[in-house]
Amino acid sequence: MKDIESREDKISTLVSAFAVNDVLPQGQYDVLIVDDLFDSGSSLEAATTILREYGKIRNIYVAVVSRKR
Repeated sequence: MKDIESREDKISTLVSAFAVNDVLPQGQYDVLIVDDLFDSGSSLEAATTILREYGKIRNIYVAVVSRKR
């Protein structure tokens, strides 16, 4: 991913890498994503994009441990 310059290109590349396995019983669920490093936000954007498309997800929360300067 480091060789991809633009944030938009990173997001589109990552979106195709994520998939949701529909194993949750019927209902609405809240999701917490924990990321070790926030740099461009591309991976979080891609993950939340896929999760928003999944009808069983009610809310998505994000926690980040550190941020790149």
